[in-house]
Amino acid sequence: MFKTIRIKSTTATELCQIRNAEKENNVDVIKPMMQKVMTKDSKGNDVSFMTPFFSGNSFRGKLRRESFSMLMEKALEKNISMPNASNFHLMNAGGGNDFQTQSFETEQKVRDLNPVISLFGTSLAVAGKLVTPNLMPYRSIEEDNREYYMGETENGHIFSPIVTNQKNRDQFVKGDDIISGKGNARFLTEEMISAWEEEVAGSQKDRAAARADDSKEKVSKKAIQSFLLRDYVIRGVDFYTSLSAMSTKKLSDIEYGMLVKALERVVLDYLGSNSSKGFGRMEYTVDFGDGSEIETKVDAYGECKITKKNYKKDVKKAIKAWEDWLNNEFSEETFKVATLMK
Repeated sequence: MFKTIRIKSTTATELCQIRNAEKENNVDVIKPMMQKVMTKDSKGNDVSFMTPFFSGNSFRGKLRRESFSMLMEKALEKNISMPNASNFHLMNAGGGNDFQTQSFETEQKVRDLNPVISLFGTSLAVAGKLVTPNLMPYRSIEEDNREYYMGETENGHIFSPIVTNQKNRDQFVKGDDIISGKGNARFLTEEMISAWEEEVAGSQKDRAAARADDSKEKVSKKAIQSFLLRDYVIRGVDFYTSLSAMSTKKLSDIEYGMLVKALERVVLDYLGSNSSKGFGRMEYTVDFGDGSEIETKVDAYGECKITKKNYKKDVKKAIKAWEDWLNNEFSEETFKVATLMK
């Protein structure tokens, strides 16, 4: 029986889910997702401030893609034909189509055929069953009291101390190996490099205009570099969210088992942007509400491992139902949901 799954995730490395890039002193600054919250300050006064968060929609999207990945992997194993573009988007992203509300009969056929779409929904055609709030950061959390990571300056300004500020934000400089002559660029001729400089300079007219006082040579060399400052959430911050069912929906054992196995994958993956730089490594504690639990740890080398996995009867039953369906009932027809929604 599915119960609300409570998830605590702690940043083992920096975390950044990009909201946008803003100009500061003619330099692009990457800004994280922020949300306005209301709380009490140290004197008990009502205050509001901006705090970072990780989108629940993005987290649910990771669960969807991992669930679909299990179908794709089993399809390769069973030599099942891959889905076409329309069906792929229906399952992998839930969009990329114009399907509208379906009849109850059609909706039920789709749910019976494809547990990924049944659980996560697709467009306006089939409603998802899973509720996933944003992952919110709290210093401590109790049933009736959630304490934010909140700081206060001498003049009373309230801020979030878990986001890097102007003094300690990271700077990334991206240059072009061709101009700098690094790596394989040493094999290029001077003529090839000159042609590349002209091409880059020609595509960066706006930058050149902004630097009208610079020489042409200086402009072309600046144009192939990108200076970025990036704000992010620091290490050691606790985020909380949950997975629960819509009040009018009930998860089948197959859907519940699929969700559990997808979670096992997500907790070992990165969150947010810049994973190639090591951002987004998280340590998880997952409570399934019946004594079942998962815990993960990130070691000194940045590798994440499941250190505890304890499943009770209902979770084991659901996993078995999912694996039995995957092995015995999953077929090419599972990928043909678009044909049902005409």
